[in-house]
Amino acid sequence: MGYTNDVIVEAEREMENILEKLKNLWLLRQTIVYDGNTYIIGDFLIRVAYPKTTNSNYKGMLVEVEYTSTINPHVAAPILHEFIEMLKPPEIDIVKWEPDDEHSFSKIGLSEDAFTRAHTDYQYMMLFKMENLL
Repeated sequence: MGYTNDVIVEAEREMENILEKLKNLWLLRQTIVYDGNTYIIGDFLIRVAYPKTTNSNYKGMLVEVEYTSTINPHVAAPILHEFIEMLKPPEIDIVKWEPDDEHSFSKIGLSEDAFTRAHTDYQYMMLFKMENLL
């Protein structure tokens, strides 16, 4: 499962205006809008959202958990795994994407030591590709 041609761009809000002017250059394949809430439990932010899509084949919800006490992904990962395991019922299957040797953050130019919004965007992109949503 190689995604070597994928690109994530972090830009200022003006980029939205530029893309709006260029939108006739490509065909929009699919739009997925999520609607939900954010909850705070100690050092954790939990965002829960449900897709609002015309694709009735997709069922489920999106849960994003952020550990706010560190920006180091290697420190946060085991804490997040433990927290998620405590929250989820045992009969629930979770689809998640984690970096591996082939798809590490550093291979796309992201830091391995400081987690940013671009890291989250990359995780979403990879997760949505796994689920054939992109």
